[in-house]
Amino acid sequence: MHGFRIYFVALIVLAVTHLRAAEVRAISWETDHAAPAATLGQEKEELFSMIRLGVSTLPESEIMKLTFLGGSALGLPPEMAKSLHSLVTQRYEEISSDEFFPEVPSALPHCYSPKQPSHGFATLYVPDHSGADTKVIVFLHGFGGSFRFYLHFLAKTFPDHLILCPAYGINTSAISGDYLAECLEAASGDLGFSLRKPLLMGLSAGGFGGFREYGKNHRAYRGFICLAAYPPGDTIFLVPAESRIRLVAGAKESFVIDGTLRKAEKEIERRVVDYQSRLIPDQDHFFLLGDEETTRRLLRKWDSELRGDQLRH
Repeated sequence: MHGFRIYFVALIVLAVTHLRAAEVRAISWETDHAAPAATLGQEKEELFSMIRLGVSTLPESEIMKLTFLGGSALGLPPEMAKSLHSLVTQRYEEISSDEFFPEVPSALPHCYSPKQPSHGFATLYVPDHSGADTKVIVFLHGFGGSFRFYLHFLAKTFPDHLILCPAYGINTSAISGDYLAECLEAASGDLGFSLRKPLLMGLSAGGFGGFREYGKNHRAYRGFICLAAYPPGDTIFLVPAESRIRLVAGAKESFVIDGTLRKAEKEIERRVVDYQSRLIPDQDHFFLLGDEETTRRLLRKWDSELRGDQLRH
C-alpha cells in the first residue's frame, strides 16, 4: 500500500511538471545604445503624435486593429491594408486566448519613445525546462515596432527555444551590435545561466539590419535567417565565406519581381558556400501572416540545419 502511494504521488508530480506552462518575460537594462527617438518625418508629425498617444493609452491588440498603424497610413495599398488588418486581428484574437501572452507588457511605448530611451527593452519567451543547453533565437522586428504577434508566432513555431525579441525604435535596419550584445547579457542575467550561441533572424527592416549585424559579428551567431528582405549593398562584401545564411521572401514581393533580390543573391552566392533561399508562392511582404504553415515548416527545417553547440563568449 505504501509503495502504491509513492507511485501515485510520483505520477501527480510528473503530471504537474509536464503541464507547467512556459512563460514570457519583459527584459530591461541600462544602455547608451538604444535607438534614437522614433519619427516618420516632419510631414507626418501629426500622424506620429496620434500613434504615440495610441501606444501610450490603448492595449496593443486595439492599436493593431486600427488601420492607421496596420494599413494604409503606413503606405500600403487599400486592398493589402484590408487583408493585413484581417490577418492581424485574427492573430491578436489567438493571443488573447493564450494563458500567458496577454500579460506581457507591450514593447510599443518603448519603440515610439519621444526621446532616446536610457534603457533597453526586450520580450523573452522561455520554454518549460529551459537551461544552458536550450537553443536560442534572436529576432529583429520589422518597421513599425516590436509587435507582440511576432513573438507569439515564433513561440508557436519553436516552442522548445528561448526566443529573444529586442525592441529598437521603429526601424531595426541600423540596429546597434552593442545593443544586441547588452540584450543577450541582460537575458542571461535574468535567466541565471549563459545562453547558447543564438540563431539570428530578421524580418523586413530587421532583415536588412540582420545582414549588417551578421556581416560584422557572424561568429556570435550560429547562422542568420532573413525574412522579407535582401542583402543591402553595403553588407554584401562584409559577409565572410564561412557564413551560414538563409533567405525567404514572398514571390509577389516588389524586390523579387524587379530583380533586386536576384542581383544581390548572385553576389552572396559568389562569396558564401552555405546559402539557401526560398520564395513563398502567391505571397507578398506579409507571408508570415498570409501563409503561416509554409513559413513555419521552412523555418523549422532551416533551424535544424543551422545547428550550433558553442556557448557565447
